[in-house]
Amino acid sequence: MYGVDERTYQRFAALYAREYGCEVSGLQVECGADNENWLWSAIATVANASADAAKAAVRKVRVAKEVSLVARAKAVFDQAKWKPQTKLDHNYLGVSGKIHTFDLAVMSGEKTALIDAVTPHHNSIAAKYLAFSDTASHSGIYKYALYEGDLSSEDKSLLSNVADLIPYKSLVGTDGSFVLQ
Repeated sequence: MYGVDERTYQRFAALYAREYGCEVSGLQVECGADNENWLWSAIATVANASADAAKAAVRKVRVAKEVSLVARAKAVFDQAKWKPQTKLDHNYLGVSGKIHTFDLAVMSGEKTALIDAVTPHHNSIAAKYLAFSDTASHSGIYKYALYEGDLSSEDKSLLSNVADLIPYKSLVGTDGSFVLQ
């Protein structure tokens, strides 16, 4: 469902199975119980190892997709004739005093576009929403949630409260200057 292939999951399943004292057979995490008194502990151990493995595999895939999307977007700006300055992992001080790291900053003159790539996963949506909502809206600062593929209408609605949405396909074939207008 989240684009995790069997090999990736199997690697994380083996890692977390060892951590919990379990074994892996194919895609299954297994743990023995010496007697019926230990059955519930064995079930909980298998459940925890499996859950941790699944979370780690999904996180890896989500981060890889975001990094790829940001790199492709950065290339659009770096090739633009108007020569904006670009910076990956740009730190920006939020209203709360917390420093947020945006995937990409595009700067020209006194204007800065803060861009975060978002994937259709609740952790990605929540993290980007938090960063954008804590970033002051004032002249010269532009906030964009960059996505590729499908985002649910609910996620789009939520993010549009704190940033403008840019589908990657609308950036391709342009010089990207619209992000600072």
